[in-house]
Amino acid sequence: RYINETSSGPSVVSSLRSFIPHKDGMCNLSKYSLGKTVTGRMIVKSGPSILTLSSKYRDILKSRYRGGRIVQVDFVSLEPRVCRYISGGDSERDIYQHVSNTIFSGNQERKTVKLAVLCALYGVSIKRLSSLLGSESESKRVVKAVRKYFQVPELERSLRGQLLALKKICNYYGRPLKTETFEPHVLVSHFIQSTAVDVALEGFYEIIQKTQTKNINPIFL
Repeated sequence: RYINETSSGPSVVSSLRSFIPHKDGMCNLSKYSLGKTVTGRMIVKSGPSILTLSSKYRDILKSRYRGGRIVQVDFVSLEPRVCRYISGGDSERDIYQHVSNTIFSGNQERKTVKLAVLCALYGVSIKRLSSLLGSESESKRVVKAVRKYFQVPELERSLRGQLLALKKICNYYGRPLKTETFEPHVLVSHFIQSTAVDVALEGFYEIIQKTQTKNINPIFL
């Protein structure tokens, strides 16, 4: 029904088709790759495209158990929290609220704070932030303050030093990341994203280990 009803384009249709089950009601297993991207972010090689399935279609999944449930576990604001911990700071569960309280005195909308964090960590253009804050100079001040909060300048210097000395950079766990760019925001982006990948995989592994004897079956990552 969703395939017939959607007007979102062929990629959505393809994603939905990948979940079409066999006669027993079970779909194929997803097979993943961690080596197709620079940072190691997971992609689905074959099988159900769980990573691109819109949340509004997740009700196509049903538990195999009578009275069973499907539960999703996610890490809240993982990348900025990882960056905050790496910089030696503490991270609130809602890091955006903490940034808001620290820099904006709690007076800015969440979307503004999130955009400021994206600008500070990943070099996203501040044009849209300027339109929200009403001033380019204010946007630059805010981004500078957010960069200081996450100690981004220090991380940039460290990564550029690694690249000059070793011709590569490594994430927090020591996993090498091949790159030829000297753009500071790209180096920071690769470092944070790849470290967050490893944090997530270790976290999910621990969850799976702790639930193995509790009639819980992991079905997707």
